[in-house]
Amino acid sequence: MIYPHNFEQKTGFNKLRAALHSKCLGTLGESRVDQMQFTTDIALIRTQLSRAKEFMEICLLSKDFPQDNYYDTRQGLKRIAIGNTYLSQQELYDLKRSCDTIKNINHFFRRTPDDMYPALRELCSGIAVQHPLLQHIGRIMDDNGEIRDDATPELRHIRSEIRTKRASISSVANRLLRAAKAQGWCDADAEVNIRDGKPLIPIQAANKRKIQGIVFDESATGKTAYIEPLESVELNNAITELEFAERREIINILIAITERVRPCIPDLMDANETLAELDFARAKARLAIDMNADMPHTVETPTIDLRIARHPILLHALQAEGKKVVPLDIEIDMQSQRIIMISGPNAGGKSVCLKTVGIIQYMHQCGMLTPASPNSTLGIFNDIFIDIGDEQSIENDLSTYSSHLANMKCFLDHASKRSLILIDEFGSGTEPILGGAIAEAILDELNRRKVKGVITTHYTNLKNYATVTDGIANGAMMYDNTNMRPLFALEIGKIGNSFAFEMARRMGINERLLTKAEQIAGREHIDYERRMQELDEEKRKLSITLTNAQNRENNLIRQEKQYIDQTEYTLNERRNILRAYKAKFEEIIGESNRKIERTILEIKNAQAEKTQTREIRKELEDFKQQALQQLEEEDRKIDETIERMKRKQSERAERRAKRREEKEQQAAAIRAAQPKERPLQPDDTVYLDGGATPMTIIDIKDGKALLQVGGMQSFVDIQRLKRAKSSDKNTDDAKKQTVSINFQTEKKSGGYLKGLDVRGLRGDEALEQVAKYIDQALTTGHREIKILHGTGTGALRSMIRDYLRVQPIVKRCYDEKIDLGGTGITVVELDY
Repeated sequence: MIYPHNFEQKTGFNKLRAALHSKCLGTLGESRVDQMQFTTDIALIRTQLSRAKEFMEICLLSKDFPQDNYYDTRQGLKRIAIGNTYLSQQELYDLKRSCDTIKNINHFFRRTPDDMYPALRELCSGIAVQHPLLQHIGRIMDDNGEIRDDATPELRHIRSEIRTKRASISSVANRLLRAAKAQGWCDADAEVNIRDGKPLIPIQAANKRKIQGIVFDESATGKTAYIEPLESVELNNAITELEFAERREIINILIAITERVRPCIPDLMDANETLAELDFARAKARLAIDMNADMPHTVETPTIDLRIARHPILLHALQAEGKKVVPLDIEIDMQSQRIIMISGPNAGGKSVCLKTVGIIQYMHQCGMLTPASPNSTLGIFNDIFIDIGDEQSIENDLSTYSSHLANMKCFLDHASKRSLILIDEFGSGTEPILGGAIAEAILDELNRRKVKGVITTHYTNLKNYATVTDGIANGAMMYDNTNMRPLFALEIGKIGNSFAFEMARRMGINERLLTKAEQIAGREHIDYERRMQELDEEKRKLSITLTNAQNRENNLIRQEKQYIDQTEYTLNERRNILRAYKAKFEEIIGESNRKIERTILEIKNAQAEKTQTREIRKELEDFKQQALQQLEEEDRKIDETIERMKRKQSERAERRAKRREEKEQQAAAIRAAQPKERPLQPDDTVYLDGGATPMTIIDIKDGKALLQVGGMQSFVDIQRLKRAKSSDKNTDDAKKQTVSINFQTEKKSGGYLKGLDVRGLRGDEALEQVAKYIDQALTTGHREIKILHGTGTGALRSMIRDYLRVQPIVKRCYDEKIDLGGTGITVVELDY
């Protein structure tokens, strides 16, 4: 269920539908745009998304996909299904071109690999091209839609006669004109005029009776008469009769070809439907390219996880002005964040945030690609309800508040756990305390039903309710309260401040009146939002501390695992060495025992003569010394192996220490060589310590700098800032452009990918992927990896670099070459 009936007008989706219309090649696609509607069929949604995504790739990568002659021939085909009817010449021409397009589409898919464009390939797999019919149409009709002269012998004869008669008319007119000029009946420079296909001779009015013919017209002055010669009249009459005969013959040809078309009507109707779907998919792809849209993950559950989402209508409007949209990240899950309660100042972006969620979810369930990161996840909702704007009506006796209550009643009557509700300015329009109480009761019931949604409000009781209630999370629209400017960014888990008094001061309201207003409101109420902000800031700091602690704990766990693995490896090597040593020792002892037994046997056989006994004992003693020497040699080899392993470990540690010392010396030398710089000032371009994104200082106050980063602003301790070199700013755009173009993954042995793409991931998710990636590099024996994080604000890059610096296995990490991605890619060298 979609509520209300004007949902598309309220969310702006009607403008997207109009934009899709303009992207279609013909009425076939336009009919599909008109029929497009919200659906809960997940298989249909995935199919529509896949077709649009594949067509987007075709539009960007392939220039030879047929994109002309998508004609709608369904009306003509339906009409000729009844007997005693035939296709008009134009209808046959449109059918011919449509069949040519279908043939070319099939040819395109035959030339592409089988694993490319599977959804579109499946769509076109059932198209049947009637080759005999197409060939027959081609024999009777040329590429301009005209019936060929040789379509039938009769038509060839008729047209030949017409050409002969017309040549005769021209000859007669020219002959009479020459005679008139010779007699002086017309001007010397007069020429034959053709009007309505009739040759007219311009004769002086005084001489018009001297030529037999019909006066067809005269000049404005009356001095010249235009005469059609009598001989030409007779020839024109003959041509008219021949043209009638030509028309009758063409109709006979069209009737004959229609008889051939009639058995193919079902296949041709199916081909029209396929062309309609292709045009529809192409239009969605072209619009997606304009919006920089992509295909999200689609799941069955009613959830939303939007990343880098932009409102498509706002995106188009700001692009036209050369501005950028601040992207939205928002998650609605099945448990702790079923409903997001957004608060903040007026004109801070609350309603835009709400509408963005609504229109993107509606686009998704209409099978359209959405302007958000492909890492986004969108589920399937059975209903979308919105309460946006003022629905007061004199005719229906509805005030602003009663219209809101009517919407709430509809929500309560129909909403379920698979419903998405979007309510703007919840509870407004009546007395605040009573309106807030009613809104809280309704919110409690919706939450009890596990409804999903986004709600905006200024009411304190609703913010407090969200704070203490499971399933509802607060969200704040960020605001620069120093410069009193909205930042249009949403932060989940924080309560927004309305900044009513601050905005009033900025607008120039008299301070005396504001002081009186503060007395009326009460200091406690005014300080409440400030205390809530302080509490949110403490919660944010605590969250960062917990995240850092968790990261450190994860690092310790990984280091412990690496230590255990190395210890286990060492023990296994030692066990193998001892096993080999034992085997060699047993071999030597066995040989010794055999030698002793042979010696005893020789003594017995020689009857123990002293000389022979001494010789045998000497031989035995020599063997003993030889065995001892072999054992000592094996001991020496084991000691050398252990010493070599220790030496390698020591050398690696020395190299790492030397590299650290060299880096420190280089840094110290650079610092010593640098001249003293002037203090940082507004309009300076700077880098955040450890970051790579240039930022502009807007203002400096109390040791903190207000920084401009794209469409965002933030206060940062001035000690954390470094002045940017003049060349950094010039090369930054080039770096941004090359990151997404030049980064490619390369297949290595063992199925290991050399490049890891973490763009669009949150910080903790990105670090988890990096950790797994390093482990994979260890198992596959690679010593260099690349991580694609993009440039953006530099926050993700700094977080990844900080993590890599504390990893004992990381030898060093640095930026990729500028032409291969620059600061958007981190190259990591491993040492193990």
